[in-house]
Amino acid sequence: LEHALSTEEVLATVIEGALTVTGMERGFLLLEDGGKLVVRLGRKQAGGALRADELPVPPSLVQKALRERKDLLSLHFDPLADWSGRFNDSLAGLDLRAVLCVPIIRLRGGTGSGETMAATIDDTIGVLYLD
Repeated sequence: LEHALSTEEVLATVIEGALTVTGMERGFLLLEDGGKLVVRLGRKQAGGALRADELPVPPSLVQKALRERKDLLSLHFDPLADWSGRFNDSLAGLDLRAVLCVPIIRLRGGTGSGETMAATIDDTIGVLYLD
């Protein structure tokens, strides 16, 4: 990472590393922008970029799970849950075997001993989505 020339290269390396470690097939980095989660970058395990419209679930659904979580680091996500009677055939056909969403939180520097800590759920700045 220290030799990366751009922020995008660093973010791509993070996604690719997460895909390697987890064995997932696709990864997307969603960052908060104006109160909404926006796909910043997507990668395939086999290599190569994914477009934002290739995220298989609506970012608003991921954002809802992020907003409703009970603690700082956990996020429970069901891509077929709570469609308010508007069942979407395209979601039913996703064939998602596993979805992992990792909240990305802003760390705050401490005082005195040089500690770094996350303060609250409000320090969340995005999500790493893997499926």
